[in-house]
Amino acid sequence: MNSLIKPLGFLLLITILLSGLTTITNGPSLLPHNPVNDNHETNLNEWSDHSPSKGDGSPQLRVTSGSYTPDALVISMEPVSDFTSNITSGDVPLSVKFIDMSSGATSWAWDFDGDSLIDSTDAMFVHIYTTPGTYNVSLTATNPNGSDTKTITGYITAHLPETEPVMPVANFTSNVTVGLTPLSVKFTDLSLDAANVSWDVNEDGIEDSNASEFVYVYGVPGTYNVSLAATNSNGTDIKFDMLNAYLPEEIPEFPTIALPILSVLGLMFFLQRRK
Repeated sequence: MNSLIKPLGFLLLITILLSGLTTITNGPSLLPHNPVNDNHETNLNEWSDHSPSKGDGSPQLRVTSGSYTPDALVISMEPVSDFTSNITSGDVPLSVKFIDMSSGATSWAWDFDGDSLIDSTDAMFVHIYTTPGTYNVSLTATNPNGSDTKTITGYITAHLPETEPVMPVANFTSNVTVGLTPLSVKFTDLSLDAANVSWDVNEDGIEDSNASEFVYVYGVPGTYNVSLAATNSNGTDIKFDMLNAYLPEEIPEFPTIALPILSVLGLMFFLQRRK
């Protein structure tokens, strides 16, 4: 019995294998469409398609052209404008180096001062600001697919250099510094960078004049400290000097009778010498 079953089993296996081969060979060919001649390709390469089919689930062969190449996928990209600079503020003249940071750009148009005029078409450019102010900067990046503009409001600030405050320097002179009362003195202001002056010529703490030149008369003998305060918006400077006023020297008065007496004495001395 066993000797009969083995040959039958082998025969059944052969039959199944032959049946499957026939199905693979006779299955429909899935040919790609030829976009050029509207016919199926010849000289085909075969590859096994293991995906389920709509039929009975038996494996089939998908046939493709060995020379068929799909079209390349082309994506058109517009540029994206962007830029930077080495500095954004400073004293005039302010030199600023602008650098393009755009993507996909083939040409550029810069406006450095917000006047809507093109200042440069280079990717990198140096612009010098000579007038103080705040400036808008824009860059338009372009390629064959379009353009894009980036504008930064108030991007550049140029200002005047800071300077040290100018202080006044008080100075003056006078035509005399010593004399007899009544002593008339002419004072002259020689201060530098002064907007206003104030004189105190008798050291009483009260302003005697605010003129650049004036005359003061000293009627009382004495030594006086003279001061001049020079002032501007940044501060005040004061100069001091000294002045002396004296009484006139008195000449001694001789009595009228003294003159005849002196004359007689002189004559007697002369006669005595002749003897």
